[in-house]
Amino acid sequence: TSFTLDMSKPEAIKDSAAELFENRQIDILVNNAGIIHREKAEDFPEENWQHVLNVNLNSLFILTQLAGRHMLKRGHGKIINIASLLSFQGGIL
Repeated sequence: TSFTLDMSKPEAIKDSAAELFENRQIDILVNNAGIIHREKAEDFPEENWQHVLNVNLNSLFILTQLAGRHMLKRGHGKIINIASLLSFQGGIL
């Protein structure tokens, strides 16, 4: 079974994931979320920067931490993080 969460809202992740992990056995978590806003660094709006951080970093951390706690209690589980090639080369020109 797979589930989709809105990774742009870290606080909502806490509520959704906590409920999900309480009612189900989680064997594998696959983090496959990532975005980029293409703008010049000097013109990059702060709200876009926060959106990128929420999706690419903050929500991933929260979800991984919650799943990890659940998996540690059970003594079993796998977490797979998938990254874009842009994480290695950059994407803002």
